[in-house]
Amino acid sequence: MQSCLINVVSKSLQSIDMDLGKCTEMLKKCCAFLEEYRKTGFKSAILTAKELAEELEIEPVFKATTRIRCVKRQAGETARDEPITSPEKKFEVEFFNCLLDTTLISLNERFEQLYEYSESWSFFV
Repeated sequence: MQSCLINVVSKSLQSIDMDLGKCTEMLKKCCAFLEEYRKTGFKSAILTAKELAEELEIEPVFKATTRIRCVKRQAGETARDEPITSPEKKFEVEFFNCLLDTTLISLNERFEQLYEYSESWSFFV
């Protein structure tokens, strides 16, 4: 489903007879999908990755590679920022979420002017 929506938007943007209104609507839906996928898609991505790893006969396990350092607290320090100990959670925070955030920001920046043109010139359609 994910790649289907993104593929349709990509093909629509590349077509010769591109309709500006439809394309901006599709881009907004694509951004909304990516925002929702960022919130809820990690579990399904992990399941898909595990299935693929099993097909390829690879052990589907996140391996912890570094030792967690103990940080000495200063006197009067109340904040307790605990390091992420789970390799899976670390992957989600440091890779999965960052990747989707970068994608969303890039889409919004690249097509911001397209949205403005669509709003300005939509009365011609």
